[in-house]
Amino acid sequence: MNWFAFSYWWFIWLFFIACILLFMWLCSSSKKSACIDYSSKIEEIDLALDSCCNCYTVLIEDTIEIDEDTLTATYTCDDEARSGGDGVTTNKHTLGKNSGKVVLNFDMENVPDKLEVYYEGKLIASTTQIPGNENGYVGGENGAGCCNQLSFDYKFNKEDFCIVVVTGGDSTSWTYTLGCPN
Repeated sequence: MNWFAFSYWWFIWLFFIACILLFMWLCSSSKKSACIDYSSKIEEIDLALDSCCNCYTVLIEDTIEIDEDTLTATYTCDDEARSGGDGVTTNKHTLGKNSGKVVLNFDMENVPDKLEVYYEGKLIASTTQIPGNENGYVGGENGAGCCNQLSFDYKFNKEDFCIVVVTGGDSTSWTYTLGCPN
């Protein structure tokens, strides 16, 4: 072995260079499964970080605690709720014990209002999910339109009702109907 390495040293270097060239050819060919493209992986991670959120803010899940004294009215599902006037209107809607998809149709008319739905204290649907609104306020001429619908999956757990909070401005009028779970 010593004699071979000493006499044919150029063959060892040629073999080494051939292996490097073969590896480079495999990486540049359509058979990229043998190679890892780190630049595309880095771009995927950068895109994921850019699109997820503002990394300098901490996202806290919205929750609400409702006291029975703060409720404006109590409804069953499929009942229509109408404007409670200026400010915040808090309505309780009984949904029953059957789980399913719940659809809420609303008409915020001419003055922008914000609508939020809470189940067991957690925000589960809101007009902030609608594109073109301003801070969750829809209606009027703000680009998000007056009429739309929200939907959420209701899975009966401890409570058989949800809370709908409508925040309105001066001279507001609105209506919504929260359907029964299907």
